[in-house]
Amino acid sequence: MQPVSGALGFLASSLLLSWLLHDSVRPAAQAPGDGQLVLRYGRGVWAVGIVTGVLIPAFLVFLALKAGVKTPNDKAIFSSIMGVCLVFGTWFLLEAAATRVILNDTGLTLTTAWRRSRTLAWTDVTEVKFSSGNGWLVLRGRNTVVRVSIMLVGFISAVEAVEAHLSVGLRRKALEDIQRYYRARAA
Repeated sequence: MQPVSGALGFLASSLLLSWLLHDSVRPAAQAPGDGQLVLRYGRGVWAVGIVTGVLIPAFLVFLALKAGVKTPNDKAIFSSIMGVCLVFGTWFLLEAAATRVILNDTGLTLTTAWRRSRTLAWTDVTEVKFSSGNGWLVLRGRNTVVRVSIMLVGFISAVEAVEAHLSVGLRRKALEDIQRYYRARAA
């Protein structure tokens, strides 16, 4: 039975990742009036946060109340699963709520729940690379690093902005890596 459950877990994970990555090719939202593009996480990241941080813990509480906690081992397992779900769910919800990238003609600004906002002018970019393991477009400047997640709605707009504002020599390898990444996911 283990190979079947392993295959089902792999299939479920693959479907979830495909759903989350689907948002990256949707167009970015345009900020009203000023022509800036705003990249944010889509419904998929919100859904994972709600399921992990709200629905699974609620279901676990329901099970504990209905079936009871009979042994100390049951209590430890229940508490561990509840704790992990709450931590990951909270992380997903904070990430979805606070993270945004604003693109304009002068550069980009990244805001997250975890660090202060960082702004990087296109003229200050010294290195561009794509981290396929993390799914990040990494732009390095003289004093800051900005990482744009491939799971943001409108990620493709960030790629287009890199193409429009940075030299071919600076952007070539990163854009080739992104194309390879998308081709591998499509296969």
